[in-house]
Amino acid sequence: MATDHGLAEIVGCARPDDVGITRLLRRAGLRPAAEIFGTEVRLRAALPTPVG
Repeated sequence: MATDHGLAEIVGCARPDDVGITRLLRRAGLRPAAEIFGTEVRLRAALPTPVG
């Protein structure tokens, strides 16, 4: 749905101890990048380009 609406990436925040979110993104076929800012982890994952 996100790519249908023209989005190119997912961006979000999580707690540093929440490893489940990166696992979820990887299972969805995405490659998340993470940066730690104080007490939160900021995640970014590029979405695949739609075919057709």
